[in-house]
Amino acid sequence: MLQVKSLRYSRRYGSVAVVAALTAAALSISSSSCLFDTRTSVCEIDGAQLRCKPGQTCARGSAGAICVDIARCGDGQFNPGEECDDGNLVDGDDCDSNCTLPRCGNGIITAGEQCDDGNLVDGDGCDSNCTSTRCGNGIMTVGEQCDGGDNSNGDGCSESCLKEECDNSVIDYNEECDLGLGKNLETSVCPYCHLARCGDGFTYEGVEGCDHGMMNSNNGDCLLNCQAAMCGDGYKQTQGSRTEECDDGNNLDCGTCRAGCGDSAKHSQGSIDTIAASSIYNGEGFTLHDGTSLVTGVRFVYTFSDPPPDSDTLIQIKLESSDASEVVADKTRGAINRPSMKLKITASGAGNRVQLEHDLTGQSNNQPIERYVSSGQFVIDGMSRGTGDGPCGINAGCASHDDCRSGTCNPMTHLCR
Repeated sequence: MLQVKSLRYSRRYGSVAVVAALTAAALSISSSSCLFDTRTSVCEIDGAQLRCKPGQTCARGSAGAICVDIARCGDGQFNPGEECDDGNLVDGDDCDSNCTLPRCGNGIITAGEQCDDGNLVDGDGCDSNCTSTRCGNGIMTVGEQCDGGDNSNGDGCSESCLKEECDNSVIDYNEECDLGLGKNLETSVCPYCHLARCGDGFTYEGVEGCDHGMMNSNNGDCLLNCQAAMCGDGYKQTQGSRTEECDDGNNLDCGTCRAGCGDSAKHSQGSIDTIAASSIYNGEGFTLHDGTSLVTGVRFVYTFSDPPPDSDTLIQIKLESSDASEVVADKTRGAINRPSMKLKITASGAGNRVQLEHDLTGQSNNQPIERYVSSGQFVIDGMSRGTGDGPCGINAGCASHDDCRSGTCNPMTHLCR
């Protein structure tokens, strides 16, 4: 019987040699013996020994003991435990040098692999796609929230393998700010990770009074400066929850709009119906009072001769005896509207009607017109229907120069000078 006297592991042949040796030991050889290479084992058959070459073992042959090759990877034979055997120990061809099919996880580093530790476990230094464990290799491991495989920003996973999302306290791609979880509120300085600005549709608490986004309007509930519309802001509200008749930049009775913005201050109005010159005596006329410029008013005198020079309080209107009432009216309008005239009354109209309107609003401008014409057909309607307290004083809110007693509304501050 075959006896195994000694058995040493061969680094060269590995477990295959062991299996082959044990297989050979089971053979019944009676006539001779084989002596293995000392790097493997020694076999004896009936005290006789047969020495085989390295890589061989003894076995029964038809004529007695013979040496046969030990089965191994790379011998071209498909042996137990092998996935393949292409007759060589070259890696990266159809069969790798450990007789496994080329793939990630077979323990052989081939083309396209950075590493291969023989398993498909992630996070052990060589991940399941045979790349070194790191951010950007497409495998999410410990310490990573994501791994897009490209180490770039803007695709939902940052270059540091953190999710690009609002509330993570990191200003990611396409974000302007990030205050952290639960802090990027609509009312904060950083709504949804974008800096608050008027017109974004979110009301920045403590800074904005409102923000309706694209609906902001200086005629609606929320102005273009993101402040709630109110009487006295200088903008006439014509749409939204409330409407205004006027708005002169203050909520007072002075200026062109009365308190409450529901009623515009009115200009005083009056009229003069003239007659033909032939019915007017030399020196007759009328006196206008504007309530502001001259306490004594301005007297207008009709004359048929060359008049002396005018003064601030006396204006002479030269007539021809043939002038019809329409011509008298036209000459009267021209005298009232002279550029040098300090009177704050403007004349207009047609035919023989001289229509008068005060340049400023206010009930104090409701002044009588004094008549010095003997003919009853020369009809006068005094200045009336003016409302409001007149122009505002210094530092009052204003929307136009007409709102100010000084005649000047500062365009930057919207305050009367």
